[in-house]
Amino acid sequence: MSVFLQIDPNPNCDPLDGMVFQPRTPPRPVAQLRYERNGVAAWCDVTAVDEGPAWTPAQAVIVDDSGDGACYLVY
Repeated sequence: MSVFLQIDPNPNCDPLDGMVFQPRTPPRPVAQLRYERNGVAAWCDVTAVDEGPAWTPAQAVIVDDSGDGACYLVY
């Protein structure tokens, strides 16, 4: 099943027009991501927000990255 990702305008980030991704793996829940900023790495909690808003676990799938290989899409 395709993943359609669209980010509406909000105070946390800029909007993103709808994009469609084709997962290569089944989705799996994730609770943290390793994030690096200014040379400092840290594990950060992540979650997802559905309509409502309703808090749900974030999901991760492997997708093709514009022909450059594969990457994780966390949504």
